[in-house]
Amino acid sequence: MAEVVASSIVRSLLEIGQEEAHGAVSLVKMHDVVHDLARFVAGDECSIVDVCGSTATSPGSRYASLLFDGRTPSVAETLSHLRKLRALYVIVTEGIFQEEYGVRVLDGKNVYGRSAEEQDEDERLLLAIFSTMKPLRALHLDSFPMKALPAAVQNLDHLRYLDLSRTDLRTLPPAIGRLHNLQILKLWSCTGLEALPESIGDLVNLVTLDLCLCRRLSSLPDCIGRMGNLRNLDVSRACITTLPESLSSLSNLQLLELRDCYWLHELPKNAQSMRSLTHLDIRGCYGLTCMPAGLGQLRQLRMLPMYLLGDGDGDGGLEELGTLNLEGELDIGNLQNLRSAAEAGEANLREKRGLRSLKLKWDLTSWFQQEDRNDVAAMGGEHTELVEDALGSLRPQPDLEVLRIEGYVGKALPGWMMDCSIPNLVELSLDSFTRCEKLPALERLSCLKELNLSRFPRVECLPRLGQLPCLRVLCLEALPAVKRLGSELSGGRRAFPALEELRLVFMSDLEEWSGTEGEDFLPRLSELVLTDCPKLGALPSTFPSVNRLTMNVDDKLLLSHLERGAFPNLKHLGICNCDPDDEAGGMPEVLVERLASVESSSWIGRPVTASESVMMMTQCVKLTV
Repeated sequence: MAEVVASSIVRSLLEIGQEEAHGAVSLVKMHDVVHDLARFVAGDECSIVDVCGSTATSPGSRYASLLFDGRTPSVAETLSHLRKLRALYVIVTEGIFQEEYGVRVLDGKNVYGRSAEEQDEDERLLLAIFSTMKPLRALHLDSFPMKALPAAVQNLDHLRYLDLSRTDLRTLPPAIGRLHNLQILKLWSCTGLEALPESIGDLVNLVTLDLCLCRRLSSLPDCIGRMGNLRNLDVSRACITTLPESLSSLSNLQLLELRDCYWLHELPKNAQSMRSLTHLDIRGCYGLTCMPAGLGQLRQLRMLPMYLLGDGDGDGGLEELGTLNLEGELDIGNLQNLRSAAEAGEANLREKRGLRSLKLKWDLTSWFQQEDRNDVAAMGGEHTELVEDALGSLRPQPDLEVLRIEGYVGKALPGWMMDCSIPNLVELSLDSFTRCEKLPALERLSCLKELNLSRFPRVECLPRLGQLPCLRVLCLEALPAVKRLGSELSGGRRAFPALEELRLVFMSDLEEWSGTEGEDFLPRLSELVLTDCPKLGALPSTFPSVNRLTMNVDDKLLLSHLERGAFPNLKHLGICNCDPDDEAGGMPEVLVERLASVESSSWIGRPVTASESVMMMTQCVKLTV
């Protein structure tokens, strides 16, 4: 079937409507002309029933769709005659939906406010389906206004596909376990679903179970381990805290989606038994603190976007990554728990050619919480050397495109960073390098499009970033030792030819910012964020190309330039350190005038980044003692 869909997309008979994170096409769209042609060719094989009662049905139909907008016409009797149906697709139209947090959900006014007669008709419709359509193989009830699934669903013993997504189900009836031929069960965004019955373990032929966005679901039953044919399990954005150990017995499981399960604090200890696993998505699982030992035995694993080092003897170390042929992105956290630089080398990152994005993070807060100041100061010796050696051993593969490093406490950077030996980098982010004094020659990264440098308390001079031909976004934040941005930054003429967004934040000692003479300065710059730079004496330009500006409400330098006509093409103005509930009379007049002329504006309290930077700089002082 997948080949047929792919071929139709190539031939422009279908187009992709929705793709899953792992690349699978979950929804396709069809042009009206193609739809009409398909109906003509299908003849009596297909039937359509709409909410107004007009039908195009045939008793011999094998495929039917029901258009439903919340009203309840008497269609149960019509459907009851379609006894040879193999697939029924109930299409709930837009009138019954509302938007909630970016997700289309049922409108409670349309569902819960339905009359008793309408609810009775809904139940009769479901009973007509479950009682008379026993040959059904596929049933789509996405968003149907029902609060409970009738036990009569057990009559559909030939059913292979059941979609109950976005319904108001609280649980499933025990009879669900009698659907022994069921292969796909979709409960996506059943936000009221609180538990699954034990009988769900009897669905031994189930291949796909979708529980994404079931926000009240806090656990999975142990019986899930009996689903020996399960290949795809999606519990993303649910409220589960633990996973049953029986999950490890699913030797055919290939995709385990746990993204944004914020309260999940542990993976199954025997996860290495899931030998067929190819995707383990744990992004956004902030409650996790470590990985179970043995993940390196999952030789089929390709997607593991996050790996956390624990501090326990039974936790998995970086050597587990060495045997895995990972692809895509990898975020390695809790590197402060690293035992040796040799362990870092065993991760074998240099040979993982499929990796495109890598993040390495040491958690500084765990060190700062030490009560003994002498212990903190001691980090400047043996521990710093370990961190430096570890980063040297964590050299990534040369074709990496995105690199992020955070919390590095070493004084020197490894050779692979100083030599910029990852020439294809597109994005680079370096954050909280508390002892580093010198930056690499970043101007060698000719493909770089985005650069973020944050919290470097000892760096005084920046490399020639202006010579990066593709750089579009530059963020310089909390660089208290940098006093001047001039020719040493631009590196000569034709500086920053592609720069579109520039952020200068919490540059506490920045005094001078100069441009280049004889040519346009920052010709493509469209967005400027300039906050918490109290010593800056002048701006290098009137910034005619900038249409988005973010500034502090009391920034005298920017206020004076606005009065003199700077930023003539401004369309959006963001104001920091200002309470939007204050009367306009407390705001400088020039801002009041500009707010009246721009197309949009935003009011921002004191930026979190600034307050965080103050705290970080305080800790940095301690670390340099």
